[in-house]
Amino acid sequence: MLQSIDASECLEVSGVHSFISAADVKEVGASNDLRTVYPGKIFADASEKTEHIGQFVGLVLAESFEAARAGARLVHIDYSETLEVTTTVDAALQKGYVQERHGPLIVGQKVTGPKTLQGKVVSAGQKHFYLETQTTYAYPDSTGGLIFNTACQTLDWAQTQMAKTLNMPKSKITVQNQRLGGAYGGKAMLFAPGCGACGVAVLKSNRPVLLQMDRTADFQAFGARAPFDASWELSHEDSGKIVSMKQEVLQNVGTDMLGFSQASSVNCYDIPHAQLHCKGVITNLPVNTWMRAPGDFEGAFIMETIMEQVARAVSREPMEVQELNMVTGMQKAWQRLKAKVSYEETLKAVKDFNSKNRYRKKGIYCMGSRYQLQPHSFMEKCFVRVYDDGSVLLEHTGLEVGQGMDTKGLQALTMGLRKIAADFSMDHIQLRIPKSTQDFSWKGVMGTFSSVTSETVVSAILDACDKLHKELQKFTAPGRSWTEVIQLAVKGGAQLSQAGVTDEAHVNNYSLFSAGCAQVEIDVLTGETQVNSFDLVYDCGKSLNPAVDIGQIEGSLIQALGFSLLEEESRGKDGRLINCGTWDYKVPSGRDIPVRLDVELLPCEKPDAPVLGSKASGEPAQLLGGAFFFAVKDAIGYAREEQGLSRNFRMDPPASPDRIQTACSTQL
Repeated sequence: MLQSIDASECLEVSGVHSFISAADVKEVGASNDLRTVYPGKIFADASEKTEHIGQFVGLVLAESFEAARAGARLVHIDYSETLEVTTTVDAALQKGYVQERHGPLIVGQKVTGPKTLQGKVVSAGQKHFYLETQTTYAYPDSTGGLIFNTACQTLDWAQTQMAKTLNMPKSKITVQNQRLGGAYGGKAMLFAPGCGACGVAVLKSNRPVLLQMDRTADFQAFGARAPFDASWELSHEDSGKIVSMKQEVLQNVGTDMLGFSQASSVNCYDIPHAQLHCKGVITNLPVNTWMRAPGDFEGAFIMETIMEQVARAVSREPMEVQELNMVTGMQKAWQRLKAKVSYEETLKAVKDFNSKNRYRKKGIYCMGSRYQLQPHSFMEKCFVRVYDDGSVLLEHTGLEVGQGMDTKGLQALTMGLRKIAADFSMDHIQLRIPKSTQDFSWKGVMGTFSSVTSETVVSAILDACDKLHKELQKFTAPGRSWTEVIQLAVKGGAQLSQAGVTDEAHVNNYSLFSAGCAQVEIDVLTGETQVNSFDLVYDCGKSLNPAVDIGQIEGSLIQALGFSLLEEESRGKDGRLINCGTWDYKVPSGRDIPVRLDVELLPCEKPDAPVLGSKASGEPAQLLGGAFFFAVKDAIGYAREEQGLSRNFRMDPPASPDRIQTACSTQL
C-alpha cells in the first residue's frame, strides 16, 4: 500500500511546474476511478491497496520533457510492508485466483481412439510495441470544456469515460485524433490512465498538457498479450486422425478479467469431439488486453502445437496429419500453397541438406488458418459534403491506425461519385481530420479494431453515395462533367450533403481461409535462426486495395514472427518487468525477417463477401506466423535424430537461441 509521496525535491528542479497525484484528483472534483473503460485508477491512492506492479502514483508537470523526467527521478515514494506478489499462473492457481467468463465450449460427442497423448505449452506473453507510445494532448476550450487529442481506438469510450471521470457533461468533452502510430489493440482501453491524468492536470493548472509516455514507463505500466499455460489430453487413431480432445488454457489476465480473451480453438481442423476450456487467473500484473487476433492467435498456436505433437507421435510428416484433420474450406488455399512452394520437392531438398550438414539444419512447416470475421456487429458513420465549386469533404468514424482505411475510404467515395459523373477525380476530395466527437454522435459506433472497420466504413460511404446519386440523378446526363452537374444541382436547390451508415442488414459475418509456409535454417551450436523464406496464400476476396492489404498481411506476419522467435516478457522475483525497453526487448529487425517473403492473394471468381466482395486483411494472417516456430522445431528435430533423441519434444515459444541450443542438446 502506498504510504507517502514526497515531491519536494522534484519541485525544485528548474522548469518543473507542479506534481499531480490522487489528492489533486479529489481537489478538482474528479473521480480517480476509471472502471467504465479501464479496470483501475488514474493514480494509486494512499487510502487504498495498490492494484498492480507499475501503477502510476503521479504526474510531473514541467516546461519540457527533460525537466519532467529530471523531476520524476527525485520523487520519493514509500510503501508500507508489501505482501507477496502474485505474477504467474502457477502462483495464482495455488491461491485459487481463478475466474471463468463462461464454461467449456463443447463440440460433438466424446469418442475414444486407440492412442492417447498429453501435452503442455506455455507463453510469457508479447508486448504491443506500437511505434507511438500512449499519448494525450489536452487543453481547455473557450466554453469551459476540455478537448483531448488522444491516441485511442475508441473515441466514444474515451468521451464517456472522461465525462464520468471529470464530472462533466459529454457535451463539454471533445475527443479527437488525427491518426495513431500503431495500436494492435493496445489503445482500446489502455489510453484511459494517461487521458484521465491529463484531464485532471488541465483542470488543476488551467494550461494545455501534453503527455507522451516513455517506452520504459509504457512497458512497465500496461499489459499486452496475456501469458498463458495450455494443457491438453487427446485420443487419436494410428494414422494421426484426432477423434477427441480436451484443452484447458489458463490465461494470466493481470488484475482483472477485462484482460481475458478466448485463447482456445481448433483453428482450421475438424475434430469430432472437442472440449475447449479457457479460464482467467488474477495476478498483480497490469491488466492485460487485446493484441492483434486476441485469443484466435493463441488458440491457433496451441492447436498447431497439438497437431505437430500428434505427427511426431505417429512418425509421420506434419502435413500428412494436418490434411487428415483439416476442414474442407481450407483446401483452396492449402493446395495452392503446396503448389506454390513445390512442397514435396522442397521437403526432399531439406532432408538432403540436413543429411550432409551436422551443425546447420533446415526446417519447413506449413500452417493453415480459419478466421471468423464479424462485421455485422460493427456500425460506422460518414458524412459527404459537396460544395458549390465541386469540391467534396469526407468525414467518417473510422480511425486511421496505419491500416490504410482512409485510402480505401477515398477510393470508395471516388467510385461512388463516378456514377454521377464519369470524370470525377479523387483530387476533388478532402478528408476531414481530425476525427472528432464534435462531428458525430459516436453512440453505437464500434471502436477501430477486429480488422473489419475499413470495410464497414466503406459500406457507410457507399450508402451516402447512393443517397447523393438519387438526389442528383435529374441533373446528370451522358457526357456531363462533375462540375456541370454540381452547378445545375446548386441552381436546382438539391441537397448536397448526405449522411451514410453501415448497411448492417447486408454486412454479414464470414470465414476467411489462408495458408503459409516457413522455411528456416538454424545453427545447432549457437542457436541462431535464419528465416530463409515465407510463402503465404490469402483469400482477400476482391481486395479493395491489394497494395494496402498485402502490407497489412506482411505486418501481421512479422509481428507473429516476433512472438514465435524473439519476444517474451522477463520479470524479476518481485514481478517487475526486466526487459522494459528496446535494449532488452527485441522485436523483429531487418536481420530477423524472411530473406524472401511472398504474399499471394487468391483469385476471386465469385466475390461473395458483403462489402464489394472484399475480405479483411491483417489479423487473419497473424495466425500463420506460428509456422516460424514449428519450422524451427522441425530443424531441431533433425539435429536430435542424429543424436538418437526423439523428434517429439516440448519447447515453449519463443524459439530463442538458448532454447534452440537446449533442444538440440548442444554442449559447448
